[in-house]
Amino acid sequence: MYLDLINSGPIRRSLRIWKVKVPLRIKIFMWFVHKEVILTKENLIKRRWVGSS
Repeated sequence: MYLDLINSGPIRRSLRIWKVKVPLRIKIFMWFVHKEVILTKENLIKRRWVGSS
């Protein structure tokens, strides 16, 4: 699923997330990864987060 998210186009990738047979919480997490809303260290720095690195 991860490789599919990286290598496929935006429409195909978003539709396939919901067809994979994994728990719903994993699907939701993958959707957040697809939409780039997971607050990774890089994203926190872009948002000028002040805290422990």
